[in-house]
Amino acid sequence: RVATCLLGVLVYFFKRQGLFHALILAILPTLIFLLCGVMLRHWMLVVFAVLFGVGHVYVTMCNAKGS
Repeated sequence: RVATCLLGVLVYFFKRQGLFHALILAILPTLIFLLCGVMLRHWMLVVFAVLFGVGHVYVTMCNAKGS
């Protein structure tokens, strides 16, 4: 029940488009990826998570500004 309510709030929040929402959707997976690397102490995973994050945010900003 709680998961359904949370999902409904997230769908409503991200239904609107804009740079802010696009950046949140780009940063959240990056943080999850980075957190996994830190918790597992796999430092190469952390390095690639940072590279992924920089590239993902850059592409997201380019796409959001273009549309």
